[in-house]
Order: sequence, then C-alpha cells, then structure tokens
Amino acid sequence: MINKKLPYPLQWSILLSLAAGSVTSYAVTRVESQKCADLWIYLETGHSPGPCSAPHPHSCHWVFLN
Repeated sequence: MINKKLPYPLQWSILLSLAAGSVTSYAVTRVESQKCADLWIYLETGHSPGPCSAPHPHSCHWVFLN
C-alpha cells in the first residue's frame, strides 16, 4: 500500500495546492479591499459608490457592513 503510485508526483500536488491557495487568497483580498474602499467612500460622502444591489434602497448603504 505504501508503494502505491499516485496519479501525479507529490511535488506537483504540492505545487498545485500552493497555486490554488494563492489564487484564492488573492481573490478574497481583492473582494475585502473593495468592501473597505466602498465603506470608506460611504463614510466620507454619505453615498454608496456603486449601484445598489439590495432589495430595498434604504438598506443599500449597509451592504458594506456584511
């Protein structure tokens, strides 16, 4: 059982895992950074920086706090 061949060498699996983790981390960081920037704009101007995607316009400004 220990000598069972893996479909890919261990090094490729580790490389793929690191690459996937890096891409995911980058994507999450971009989303969170945009939320922070949008909140900052709202706090400075009192207006939402983008189109409101909330079902009720009055709740649009609080989308950033989720």
